[in-house]
Amino acid sequence: MVWSGKNVGFRKENSRKMAINTQDINFTHYTVTQKRLINFDLLRVAAMFGIVVLHYFTHGLYKHFEIYSGGAMWYSLSTYNFIMSEMVYEICHIAVNCYVMITGYFMITKPFKLNRLTVLWVEVLFYAVGLYAVLCCMGLQAFQIKELINAVFPITFKEYWFMTNYMGLLIFAPVLNVFVAHVSKSKYLLTLIGLGGISLTLLVKFPLGDTFGGSYGLLWFIFLYLVAGYVRLYARSMNHYGRKAIVAAVITFTYHGLIAILISLFHGTNITPFGFSYNGFLFFFSLYVFLWVRGLTIKENVLTRCLVKIAPYTLAVYLISDNVMVRKILWEEIFVCQGMLNDSLFIFKMLTSCFIIFTICISIDWCRKKIFEISGINYIIRLISEKIECVLKRAVITFDS
Repeated sequence: MVWSGKNVGFRKENSRKMAINTQDINFTHYTVTQKRLINFDLLRVAAMFGIVVLHYFTHGLYKHFEIYSGGAMWYSLSTYNFIMSEMVYEICHIAVNCYVMITGYFMITKPFKLNRLTVLWVEVLFYAVGLYAVLCCMGLQAFQIKELINAVFPITFKEYWFMTNYMGLLIFAPVLNVFVAHVSKSKYLLTLIGLGGISLTLLVKFPLGDTFGGSYGLLWFIFLYLVAGYVRLYARSMNHYGRKAIVAAVITFTYHGLIAILISLFHGTNITPFGFSYNGFLFFFSLYVFLWVRGLTIKENVLTRCLVKIAPYTLAVYLISDNVMVRKILWEEIFVCQGMLNDSLFIFKMLTSCFIIFTICISIDWCRKKIFEISGINYIIRLISEKIECVLKRAVITFDS
C-alpha cells in the first residue's frame, strides 16, 4: 500500500493533536499509588454516601409525611431542621452528576472492553434477583411472576433508573470516544454548548432540558460524560473552584427556595421542601465541586487508604439500598419514624442511619466479590466476554472487507 504525502501529513497532524491532548492531563498530585487516584476515589465514596442520604429524604422522610402532596410540614418541623435538611438535600443532589462525571473522566480515553459491561450487568442481575429471592423466602415480599420478570431483566424494565441510563452510556461510550479523538478543542466545546442547550433546564421548563428526557434521560448522562471528558483533556487544575462551588450552591438554594415560597404564597398552602433538578443550576454546583476535587492535594493516611479500598464496592450500596422492594422496608418502616422531624438530634440520627446502611451494603458486596473470586465466576465472566468480543471484532472486519 502506498501512502501519499497528504495522508502522511494528515496522520502526523492527528498524532500531534492527540499528543497535545495527552499533555494537558496532569496526574502529578492525585495518586496514592500508581494504580489509584485518591481524589476521585474519595469523591466516589462521598457521592454514594450522598445518594443514600438523598434517598433518605426522597423515599423516606418526605414521602412518609406526604410533603409532596401538601402535608403540614411547616407546623410539624422546626425551622432549624427544615433549613438544615434542605441544605443537606441540595448538597447530596450533586452526587448523581459527580458519579457519572467520574466515569466520563476515566472512560473518555479508554478502548471498549465488553468485560466492563458484562461485569456490571452480572452485578445488577445478582442483586436484583438475589434480593427478590431473599425477601420472598423471608415472607417480606409476595411472589409474583411479573415481579420475577422485572428482577431477571432489571435494565430492560428500569428497576434501577440510574443503571438503565448508565448501561446505555457505557454501550454508547466507544462512539463518544471516537468523536472526541477526532474533533478539535473548539468543536468539542461547541458540541457541549449545543448539548447543554437541549439538556439544561435553568428555569421552569426553560430552555429545553425537560423536553429531551430531562435529568433522568440518557442524553443528560451523555452530556455529563462529555463534560468530564473535556475537563480531563483540556481543563487545567486551579485552586479557586471551591469558591465557585459555594457561589453556585447559594444560587441554586436561593432559586429553589424562592420558587417554593412563591408557590406557597400564590396557592395559599404550607411551604414544602423544594426539589433540585440534576440538569438545573445544580449542574454548575456539581461541576465546580468536581473541578475542585480534581485539583486537591490529598495526603495519604489511614483514613484515605481505607476509603480508597472501599471505593470499588460503592455501586452495590445503590443496588441494594435502592432496590424497589428493599427501599420501602428501609425508608418507610425501619429508619423513619413519626416525630423525628421535631427531634433536636434529627441531622445526627439521619446521618447515622445512612452510615449504617452504607456500611452494611459495602460489607455485603465485599463478601459477594470474594465469593465470585473463589468460585471462579469472575474468570468465567472475563473468558466469555473476551470470546464474544473476539467474535464481534472478526464479524466487523469481515463485514468491512
